Amino acid sequence: MLTAVWGGAFVLIAVAGLVAVTAGRHGDWFNWVVPAVLLVVAVKFTAWYPEHVRAGARSA
Repeated sequence: MLTAVWGGAFVLIAVAGLVAVTAGRHGDWFNWVVPAVLLVVAVKFTAWYPEHVRAGARSA
């Protein structure tokens, strides 16, 4: 699951980079803001997910 989340984040960052090339004056959003947000989300998910799985295993 963690690999899928990080892979998805990197794919979306690549897509944002392509959009940034054609976005004109809004290119900075796609070149800096969107990738930064995606990385923060991936890091937070990485911190949250293992404990969530452990808690599910303990209750089962």
